[in-house]
Amino acid sequence: MLSGQVLLWVLLGGAVGAVLRWAADRAGARWSPRFPELGVLAANVVASFLLGWVLGGELLLSDRALAAGEGFAAPLRGGRHWLVGAGLAGALSTFSSAVVQIARRLLAGHRVVAGGLFLATWLLCAGAARVGAWVAVGGL
Repeated sequence: MLSGQVLLWVLLGGAVGAVLRWAADRAGARWSPRFPELGVLAANVVASFLLGWVLGGELLLSDRALAAGEGFAAPLRGGRHWLVGAGLAGALSTFSSAVVQIARRLLAGHRVVAGGLFLATWLLCAGAARVGAWVAVGGL
């Protein structure tokens, strides 16, 4: 059961994340009319970095933690984790919008752009999560 304080942290982070995602989407369309998807891509990369950082790093970097089944399902601890992880990063990231953008490019016959967007999304987001985890354990 979620406590009132946890719910408040998630709501606060989620509100900020949703506004930032909207702003990134609009900025992407303004900065690059040919590739308006860049705003959603940027939001997803930032959210992936934040989530990698919030998970404490060792969860992504330690084979022992993964073998113990802790992995990505490890419980988040503390207000920072709820605010930044579940709230901000959760609302900032938008996998569904990225999939719709890729599908629209495919339907428009832009296979190369769709493929590039697909690869960029997965590679950049996975890399950002890894860098966030690295930063969390003092890599920088």
